[in-house]
Amino acid sequence: MAKQYDGITIKRLLILPLLLSACASGPSDVPAIVVSPSTESQADLQRVVSKALSREHILMARDALTETDLLIIERKQHRSNSGQLLDDRSMAFPDHFRLILVDNRCMLLHVQTERRWPLENTRCRPRNE
Repeated sequence: MAKQYDGITIKRLLILPLLLSACASGPSDVPAIVVSPSTESQADLQRVVSKALSREHILMARDALTETDLLIIERKQHRSNSGQLLDDRSMAFPDHFRLILVDNRCMLLHVQTERRWPLENTRCRPRNE
């Protein structure tokens, strides 16, 4: 018989973290890539990343998320008026985003905050398809 701890068995206490971690990502989250990127889908991605990072101008490649589900956005390095780097060491970590399919909808997941945004004008498919 399992030992009791305030009315809950030790086995149940050990299983609880596993169940909670399974709920965090969701069973329907599927890594995805962009299909047929367009001007609208690029603007969609730009809008969502800008909103997520509270920054207006985000530089990213035209083929972002077409071959991988991972998008890494580095922090902008500060420069002087003459263009010289003010600090050659950046201690800020880059932001990581993942493109996922959730119930057949393209979503962008900000890995650090776990916030999600729908990509309304973007078509995507499972990465491993």
